[in-house]
Amino acid sequence: MMKVVGIVLFLMIGLIGFICLFIAINVGWKLSHPKKQHVTDSPHRHHFDYEDVEFLSRDKTTKLRGWYLPTTKEQEKMTIIFIHGYTKNREQDNFPFLTLAHSLVGAGYNVLLFDMRNSGESSGSLTTLGQCEKEDVLGAVDWVKQHSNTKIGLLGVSMGASTAIQAAAAEPSIIALVADSPYHDLKEYLQSNLSKWSNLPNFLFTPLIMNILGPVTGIKPEKVTPIKSVDAVYPRPILFIHSIRDESVPYKGSEAMYNKHRDRFEFWKTTSEGHVLSYQEDPIKYTQKVISFFSNI
Repeated sequence: MMKVVGIVLFLMIGLIGFICLFIAINVGWKLSHPKKQHVTDSPHRHHFDYEDVEFLSRDKTTKLRGWYLPTTKEQEKMTIIFIHGYTKNREQDNFPFLTLAHSLVGAGYNVLLFDMRNSGESSGSLTTLGQCEKEDVLGAVDWVKQHSNTKIGLLGVSMGASTAIQAAAAEPSIIALVADSPYHDLKEYLQSNLSKWSNLPNFLFTPLIMNILGPVTGIKPEKVTPIKSVDAVYPRPILFIHSIRDESVPYKGSEAMYNKHRDRFEFWKTTSEGHVLSYQEDPIKYTQKVISFFSNI
């Protein structure tokens, strides 16, 4: 009898373990293969002069699409590449990017907005949370170099901000960047916050999902470390923007990066309710901060 009970318990534990593993693989796959958000807006609706553009990621295989919004040649100062967040596209609809782009173009800045891999109208089906997206940003930089002699700056939000930091570390032609609500270390961030995205108990499923990400998707969170990349960006300036009430990506990560080089980095702490909502809370002040930052380069 005891032997039968032991076998039943063993089978039940094995079944529970299999179910947990199946759930972890399924959730990890869905988080790294989010459905593309379609591009629904257009600069034409906002009365912009613009150009539809297509170029390759620096990996030379991923096709990326976007919009190039030129300013007038008489006031041209710089080209700023906008970099969207996780599951978003070149519109970054919760920001929204096109509204800020309109202000920057009027102030003398060209703006390039594009969809990173597995986003909008670009190719790819895997989102790597900054690991491969860095190559997409560098591909955008290559496109700007081929079409303009201007200086190049970056403006990224959330995942896009973390990706921008890594891209700037690898590309010296990027002279400055604005990082709005980035995570500072992807592995550390996921270990503490993955349950917010998976809606599963942290103590059991987070280690499972973290351990299957690499074998199943090729994502290696330990390779996405903006907190280390800022050392390679320095002494080029970074403006960090982050709400102290951001519960999705805690502002302490931005603070830690800012504190590494306070002589060249700036940090604007906001009080917006939510993630990447500082622009919506005060668009005039946000725009002034960004223009002032880039104009002083």
